[in-house]
Amino acid sequence: MGDSSIISSRRFYLSKRIAARLLGDHALSSIWQYHQEQQPNTVLPDGFPAKAALAVAGYTASEDLEGADEHELVEWARISNSAARAALAAYAAL
Repeated sequence: MGDSSIISSRRFYLSKRIAARLLGDHALSSIWQYHQEQQPNTVLPDGFPAKAALAVAGYTASEDLEGADEHELVEWARISNSAARAALAAYAAL
């Protein structure tokens, strides 16, 4: 997740959460998750493409996808390129 993709406080906290998780610091990841969840958000709707996999990775709201690209979703949510494209198209249609 590059600096140009951090365009909201939710994205900032999500990036910190992912970085802490990659370092194996689950306590710090939980702290960043708490801060992320305290930010205003619009929950992804039922039927949203790859919603479950995105949620596991920390993408639970439309604001978490703001500025995300296909590569990021494939890498962090571990979804296929086609699922990432479908999720981004669904996000654009919100």
